Amino acid sequence: MLAVDGVFDTGLAAVLDTLATANELAMAQNMLSSRFDVRVVGTRRNIRTSLGLLVPAERVSSVDRPDWVVVPALGTKMPEPLVQALARGRSLTPPINCAIGMMEVRASLQLALGAFCSLNPGC
Repeated sequence: MLAVDGVFDTGLAAVLDTLATANELAMAQNMLSSRFDVRVVGTRRNIRTSLGLLVPAERVSSVDRPDWVVVPALGTKMPEPLVQALARGRSLTPPINCAIGMMEVRASLQLALGAFCSLNPGC
């Protein structure tokens, strides 16, 4: 899971909870080969969610090539802040710029990418 500062709290938690539940159910059925190895990675050691919670994260460089990269939505609620957050150029914040770069690298390696949209008219 690739998380950046400002990540939507529910989006991050829902995916982590869903995959943890799937692992528990698989284990209860002795389906050990079906486990998800889930790690939160980011541009910093601690990611601050949109509501201010700190989430520990591993550095991207410390993780081997994943099968999937899942990117939760940002916690923006309105289109304008989302456009500002994702706009390329000087207004781009360093964590988001770095995360976009990581996604581009992952895409060039032909890894599966799952992303959740923030609330905007294009979703």
